[in-house]
Amino acid sequence: RKVLKMKEKPSMEINLWNDFASGAYTLLVGKLDYITSLGTAVICTCHLEKRTETDSKDIMKKNVAEINPLFSGRVGDSLGAYFTDVWMLEKRPGKMATTELWLLSDRTPKCSHLKNSVGLPPELNVTAGYKVIEPYLQGRV
Repeated sequence: RKVLKMKEKPSMEINLWNDFASGAYTLLVGKLDYITSLGTAVICTCHLEKRTETDSKDIMKKNVAEINPLFSGRVGDSLGAYFTDVWMLEKRPGKMATTELWLLSDRTPKCSHLKNSVGLPPELNVTAGYKVIEPYLQGRV
């Protein structure tokens, strides 16, 4: 609404997205700075962006080269700098045609943003839910 009002436009247009991304980034940084100064835990969730490259042996196949937080205006490149922990959830095939959910918390060559300050193992099966990570967070959140 702020961008639309500033530019005197009734609806969003492609040429306004840079202004929107800049405003979103400023808002994010300002709010995070304020909230963390209060000593409050901040949890931010976002989608992932997978950057692929063509397989050198099979040009029809794409390999994941990098995994980054997907955030407007390339903020994803520096988003992890604002948090003490950056974790990633990954679905994996489980036993008997089920799906397991794994929490990844250590940097990998494909995902350099991951970091962990609460002593989590690099990979943790969290299919059972929050109770699996609760012991690591006691007294912290």
